[in-house]
Amino acid sequence: MIIREGTIKIQCSYDTAFGLCLEAIKKLNCKVQKENLQEGIIEAKGGITFTSLGENISVKLEKINDNITGVAIKSATAVSTVMFDYGKNQKNVDTIISFLKPYEEKSFYPPPPQQMQTTPAGIPYGQTPVIIKEREVLIRCSYCGALNEQGLTKCKECGGTL
Repeated sequence: MIIREGTIKIQCSYDTAFGLCLEAIKKLNCKVQKENLQEGIIEAKGGITFTSLGENISVKLEKINDNITGVAIKSATAVSTVMFDYGKNQKNVDTIISFLKPYEEKSFYPPPPQQMQTTPAGIPYGQTPVIIKEREVLIRCSYCGALNEQGLTKCKECGGTL
């Protein structure tokens, strides 16, 4: 059996969050099997498709305060002998979370500054260093074999014509 889980805290009332979760499950084209507002439980079942023998999806809501609700999502294969799901259960969890993302609780305080870690070369991690190299073209003298900069007409070693 394959199980995928995810959680999100959303900034809305418990009742509104319950309605949003029902809408999110509808985006998955799943059939709601059970919904209980008082217990904060929604259970749905996904049908058989080319890549899946079905999924059992459950959403559990928890009232944190009047304006914040915690949502826990769980998606599991409907058949316990299934060894792979082609990412379907993770996609179910991700779809519900992305539907709820605009309502996600945001901190009103900026995160504390963190000390920036650097690579051994002194470059901050996550930043790509810009390296500019100029390519110098050298011309080999056909008389003495010396290398000369591009643009010269005479060899700097022997004076021969380049």
